[in-house]
Amino acid sequence: MKDNVIIIDVKASKPHQRIIGKLMTALGHLYYREGALAYEPFSETMIDEGQTSPTPDILLFDNKSGLNKVIIEVSTSAGAKRAPTSIIL
Repeated sequence: MKDNVIIIDVKASKPHQRIIGKLMTALGHLYYREGALAYEPFSETMIDEGQTSPTPDILLFDNKSGLNKVIIEVSTSAGAKRAPTSIIL
């Protein structure tokens, strides 16, 4: 299991945080105000709260099942190419 752990550094630039803020604002609006998003967004939240675990930029959590459904890590295109599995939007 430790082979699959990705250490996420906490040194984030203002542009990086700006993107996370915009995503959280939009996702939060869809979840809390519109009811159009099934999963609650959290920022910088541990994947496994029962033990020390990575904290992705944004995590979408399904309160009904108690499961993490989507993990979003904001990266540059160069950083995404180095990641083991990446989705570039």
